[in-house]
Amino acid sequence: MVRIVPDQPLLALTLLVPVFGFWVLDAYFLWQERLFRAEYDRVRRQDKTDYEMNPMQHRDRYTWRGTFGSVTLRIFYLTEIAFVLILGVSLWFTQGSSPNCLW
Repeated sequence: MVRIVPDQPLLALTLLVPVFGFWVLDAYFLWQERLFRAEYDRVRRQDKTDYEMNPMQHRDRYTWRGTFGSVTLRIFYLTEIAFVLILGVSLWFTQGSSPNCLW
């Protein structure tokens, strides 16, 4: 009987795909929130409200790339990336010491 053992370090590094995916989604929703807050602030300061809400007019002030690289998102997601890389490297070095281990 042949046992197929997954390549554990590469399997661990595939965790980087969802980390980057969630980073992109998180940055997108944070960018949207910033645009809506800027629009709310603009409307709030008006003496006579025109009831027009267009948050995209603040795109020059808040960019998606700027939000993607914000300090809080970088700290959070770079910590996760470091954890995944440490996991992959540790599995790489421990894989040779116990080849019969499936997980």
